Amino acid sequence: MILKDKVAVVTGSGQGIGEGIAMLLAEEGARVVSTDINEKLAIKTSNEIIQQGGVSAGFKLDVTDSVEIQKVIEEALKLYSRIDIWVNNAGFNHPLPVLETSEELWDKIIDINLKSVFLCSKAAAGVMVKQKSGRIINISSVAGKIGAPFIGPYCAAKRGVIGLTEVLAIELGKYGICVNTICPGNTKTEMFMKGMKLRAESKGETLETLIERLAKSTALGRLGLPEDIGKAVVFLSSSYSDFVTGQAITVCGGRSINLS
Repeated sequence: MILKDKVAVVTGSGQGIGEGIAMLLAEEGARVVSTDINEKLAIKTSNEIIQQGGVSAGFKLDVTDSVEIQKVIEEALKLYSRIDIWVNNAGFNHPLPVLETSEELWDKIIDINLKSVFLCSKAAAGVMVKQKSGRIINISSVAGKIGAPFIGPYCAAKRGVIGLTEVLAIELGKYGICVNTICPGNTKTEMFMKGMKLRAESKGETLETLIERLAKSTALGRLGLPEDIGKAVVFLSSSYSDFVTGQAITVCGGRSINLS
């Protein structure tokens, strides 16, 4: 229970990596505010935490809407009086070749994956500066470090998240606020599997064959799971990371060291 009584807000926590993060934070004692563009999913995750003996509340949140962000902050403060941890996890992708990507789709992917981090971090920091403490943890991607086909705007947004993280770490450090990024590798979620289906079709192979090949390309011989990312978030949320800020930590099972 290394996060006992800490208050954490997790965006996009209705499913996938966000859900895994929320569950692990709660398991370590944090009071978790689950948010998602889909209110039912946010509440579902919150209820799962409560059923396991944790403390949680769920709210709808469009992370590109500064008014909604402020409302969630007010609700969190009303319930728990403070915000210690803010996890910017909400994301969106629609894999397409760059030449087939419309300006509208580009803007949507950039807004949800990058602009949201700016809006949420700015709002959360407003609370944390007054507290003289806090953790902001952004979920980028290995795609923010290494380009990949069919996800041009996603790669651009996730690389932007890493840059913004570094700036925030420098500006907020004097207030006792640590800001870091986690860059997940191939992590088995619904969004990931959609992208892999398109890649498999482009290569003329089955989805199962591609997934098996990706798993073998890691040092650990498997794809990541949402809880793998959750464990890294727990570390960055805890006192064990008091001297860690401005970092982009890759969690990929060793894939990024180009084994084969």
